[in-house]
Amino acid sequence: MIYTKKSSRILSGIMRLFFILLGFMNRNLFFTDMDSSRDFVIDNFSNSITKDNPTQIYFTRSEKNLSHLFLSFIPNSDASKDYDIKATVLDRSGNVVAQQVLNAESIFGGNSANISVTSTFRKGETLSLLLETDAKDEECGWRIPTGKSEHSDINYWTYNGITDSTIIPGLHIVYNHFGLKTFALWLICAVMSLFLSLIPKSEKQRKIDICMSRLIFLTVPLANICLSEFCNFSSIMSKGVGVIVFGSVTAIALQIIFLAILPNTGFAVIASSILITVFSIANHYTRLFRGGVLTYFDLKVANTAANVISQYKFELDIPVLITLTALIVIILASVRFSFSINLKNKIITRAAALIIGLGLIVFSVSDRALKISGGHYNAYSSSESADNLGVFYSFCHGISTAKLEKPEGYSTKAISEKASEYISDLQFDGEKPDIILIMNETLTDFSKSVNLDTTSDPLEYIHYLENDNDPRTFVGSVVTPVFGGGTCNTEFEAITGLSMANFLYGCYPYAQYITDNTYSFARYASSLGYQTTFMHPGNPRSYNRSNAYSLLGFDNIMFADDFVNPEIVRNFITDKSCYDEITKLLNSSQDPQFIFNVTIQNHGAWYYPEFEKTVWINSGKNDDSLLQLEVLLSLYQKSDIAFKEFIEKIQSRDKPTLVIMFGDHLPALDSYSTSYIHLDSAIEQNPLVKYRTPIVIISNYDIDLSVIPTVFSTNYISAYMTKVSGLPLSGYYNYLLRQADSAPVYSPIGSFDSQSQPISLSGETALYSQIQYAALKEYKQLPPGFFTVFQ
Repeated sequence: MIYTKKSSRILSGIMRLFFILLGFMNRNLFFTDMDSSRDFVIDNFSNSITKDNPTQIYFTRSEKNLSHLFLSFIPNSDASKDYDIKATVLDRSGNVVAQQVLNAESIFGGNSANISVTSTFRKGETLSLLLETDAKDEECGWRIPTGKSEHSDINYWTYNGITDSTIIPGLHIVYNHFGLKTFALWLICAVMSLFLSLIPKSEKQRKIDICMSRLIFLTVPLANICLSEFCNFSSIMSKGVGVIVFGSVTAIALQIIFLAILPNTGFAVIASSILITVFSIANHYTRLFRGGVLTYFDLKVANTAANVISQYKFELDIPVLITLTALIVIILASVRFSFSINLKNKIITRAAALIIGLGLIVFSVSDRALKISGGHYNAYSSSESADNLGVFYSFCHGISTAKLEKPEGYSTKAISEKASEYISDLQFDGEKPDIILIMNETLTDFSKSVNLDTTSDPLEYIHYLENDNDPRTFVGSVVTPVFGGGTCNTEFEAITGLSMANFLYGCYPYAQYITDNTYSFARYASSLGYQTTFMHPGNPRSYNRSNAYSLLGFDNIMFADDFVNPEIVRNFITDKSCYDEITKLLNSSQDPQFIFNVTIQNHGAWYYPEFEKTVWINSGKNDDSLLQLEVLLSLYQKSDIAFKEFIEKIQSRDKPTLVIMFGDHLPALDSYSTSYIHLDSAIEQNPLVKYRTPIVIISNYDIDLSVIPTVFSTNYISAYMTKVSGLPLSGYYNYLLRQADSAPVYSPIGSFDSQSQPISLSGETALYSQIQYAALKEYKQLPPGFFTVFQ
């Protein structure tokens, strides 16, 4: 394909203008703030800074361009508000480098002070920060957080003539760091733009263009997987050679498939590059918002994901900006150096190209290719697989492992014989209580794992129930299978008794495996004469719920459009409106009812400056950086109040009623909030903290709740719900209760006892995956009385 002089100049001008604007008019792109601080834990505070006792912190510069210092202060009392702090940066000779008066009101409440430093120094030079105030006594003074962990720059600090080597975690030394890699990428791209000025004038130039197009066709796949890793905070160079080769082959195969669609090298390169870039950026934000990486299973719930991410605040950071810049370069270069392939037998040739492309992908993601590459894929940990194989190759390989397979040694006859051993007397003529199961969106109790100093208790009523010693009330913890998202998987465990530990990591059973009538507690309750209702004030398409709950056997299904004039907070229907609808249902019939309510009020994201907060962090009441955490805690308080009002109505009913309420997963907080409350440290000490949410079981009649352990996983909820309600136990629930005795927590992260200690699995646990397959695929084939109870 020969370009005209005019078109070549237009493309050249566009690309040059782009890089001039990007490089010279936004030179800060090449400079990034680099914090010298290391991870630390604030375990105490400095002595008081007063008029007679200034503090001086000595540090050695690790970079040349010192930009500013961030320093946090803690007031000794409200009287500290009357006394400003003077911060002075001194060089080794005692000369003033920078000086700034920090207003007391602006730093009160834990807010950081920004101390600008504009002078240029040599790398390795020692400076000091002198902190002075006019506060006359200790009550009016200030303190700064200290700790014991490493800091790359701070040497020591002095107070009242005493030298201490304790690190100052509250001090962040920030440099304006020149990004050599970013500049090099810009320079390479800028130089590449010069190729557009090469106007084809002869057949010789045409041959050069063809060679360039072939070079681009072969090298861009490697560039794409390199960019994919860079965009996701990793490097392709950390992977094995075999992994890099097969990852590149997979990307080349993708180009061949597009080449079969339209025989033009530029189109093939551009189409595959856009696809991989979109995947890489989507994965980038998945890591930031949810943790973990994208899997094939996420494609099954793409509508849900789009709805969820629309609630979050996106920022175009450097990795994404560089990835998009590189994509633009690839597109322009591909347009400039592309050629159309003249085919005599178009259909046959395109079909052959398609077969070759698909064949290469199938082979490159096969177990044999993986073995040759020396890579390792862990189907139960997508993050580990991505670290080992790269996000793109790991994603592609995951597609080939996504099918639900029969457990090894499974047969209908064998599982039926084993199931019969758990069937007991199913005769029942007692009263059937109304049962309400509530899964509360993002509800967790931070007070169980971190120290939160708040203006009021966001879960005051739940904590009251925990300590009231009423035998009809139980408050404990459940371990959910997900963190930060994947709500449907927690509700799947609760309603079916099946465990995500027996599935591949990242799957969504509602979207993939529930394709026919499937067992759930609703079917069990229906066999006892219950009316069953599923209620969720959200989108029916989210996680395929509208189809899934029909196949799970619910008589009635309610979504957001079925709520009449509901109360709305932010963009979500409140818990109170859910409870009002439940009350209406309970009063509408004398038949026993089972209602499963999945709330949505507390759904992320929580960046709502206009939201009227009711709970604040005491040390950060005026700190907007804690906005998300305070909004979330205020929503918890709203949930807690609504739950209290609902329970008061339940307790006034004459009909026996059992209520179970639990949280679906911990929230994926922003990094500042997570760091501020030291959540990561709590998780490091106890991995269950990341998945532990509160559960409340309460009734208006006498029941025995002593059989319930203080900590258990959500897959046992339906079994315990059946046990304490006094209903007859099916063989399946007998099995689950025995399983719970040996492994109270059976979760994708492992098995634990009631003290949160890891345990090895028993022989009975091996049966779990086989029962699970039967429940999903052929529950009716098992003996009567195992899954359902017949009247």
